[in-house]
Amino acid sequence: TAPTVKAMERAGFTEITPKLFKGERCIQTEDYIGLLNTYSDHIVMDKKIKPLFEEGIREAMNSEGGRINIKDTIELVIGRRP
Repeated sequence: TAPTVKAMERAGFTEITPKLFKGERCIQTEDYIGLLNTYSDHIVMDKKIKPLFEEGIREAMNSEGGRINIKDTIELVIGRRP
């Protein structure tokens, strides 16, 4: 949060208010693999390795019940620009 606030101050914003929102969600195996495939490092993963990687994730998750809990932290910083 501090780097974001400092960057906004440098850009001329005032009345800067940072907020953190925390949550948790439970995602099933295939949805988690789909989520991973939205991340740039997974999108560009070598096409020979990607199916093996995904199968490893699938096997690990399914052996533990087929779902994973993900804790999210979302930062929102608002400010006023005169």
